Amino acid sequence: MNKALLKQENNNILKEEKIKNSNLKNSNQRMFGLDIIRTIAVILVFVTHAIAYKDVININQLSFKWTIYMIIRFLAMACVPLFLLLTGYLNSKKEISKKYYKGIIPILISYICISILEIVAMSIYNKTPINIKTSIIKILNFTANGYAWYFEMYIGLFLFIPFLNILYDHLNSKKEKFALVFSLAFLTFIPQIVKSFKVGDMWLDITPDYWQIIYPITYFFIGKLIREYKPQLSMEKRILLLIIALAIPCTFCYLYSTETQYAWYIFNGFEALTNAFTAISIFLLFYDFEKKIPVIGNIITEISICSFEMYLFSSIWDKYLYSKYQYNMFIMLCLVIIATYVSAKILIVVRDFILKKINNA
Repeated sequence: MNKALLKQENNNILKEEKIKNSNLKNSNQRMFGLDIIRTIAVILVFVTHAIAYKDVININQLSFKWTIYMIIRFLAMACVPLFLLLTGYLNSKKEISKKYYKGIIPILISYICISILEIVAMSIYNKTPINIKTSIIKILNFTANGYAWYFEMYIGLFLFIPFLNILYDHLNSKKEKFALVFSLAFLTFIPQIVKSFKVGDMWLDITPDYWQIIYPITYFFIGKLIREYKPQLSMEKRILLLIIALAIPCTFCYLYSTETQYAWYIFNGFEALTNAFTAISIFLLFYDFEKKIPVIGNIITEISICSFEMYLFSSIWDKYLYSKYQYNMFIMLCLVIIATYVSAKILIVVRDFILKKINNA
């Protein structure tokens, strides 16, 4: 009788542990700090495009208003690096498996659907017929969507991720892992900084820049480093780091710009070291944020879930809204965010419904 009771008690304990672990898994399914970063990243994408469409950076150079726009621009240049840091942070344990490779299917479907919608939208807008053969080629060569370059880049990174993890995980010490990141940073981040300056009539292009294009891999490994070592800085130090990261490029840009010419070449590009510092600073500011803010937190999570689709949909809405309306930049940003979110949400609901039906079948 005692044995039966003991067995029953053990079973109850195991059930409770199973429920507890299940609840813990569900509670950790979305990390709010990462949702904040993803939401910031996609909004900064829209800010980057808004600055370009409104051309505010080439108006009233060196004025106070221009300086504010310049600071916002350098802040916005953290958008893509933030997505890449997230990729490294979230995929640090991915291995070669059928399940892993199937993970590309949902966003592949999203890309194809949004590309088709953009082809149709542009056909209606320009009043031109749709050529099926040309449209298929455009989808396959990533020109059907104006911002498809990001997905084209991500496909390559996605295929590399399990092998990058193998490389990183087989390094024996913290010193070796940091050596890997510093080597990649030298090849990808430094050249853009050095060649921003001239000596006489010659650009100071004196560092090897052949490998500069692999900057997504550098950000990926930095994301992995943050995931593994979880740097603990006070909030004051994190904010100070962000201020310094923005102050350096803004100061040089202000010094090299004139009243008629914006120095666009100063620390420009996602692979510039200063923009990397800005992205890393923003990431460290929010990545371990746990407390979900009521109402606003739900909005942040919703935008985060739709961020990839919103990014691609913004190609359609940017072209339409900025050509049709002439509101100030803030209002235009709000219109783009609302339009892309609604579009992305509808697409995701339809896509997930179709995938569910296919899986069930």
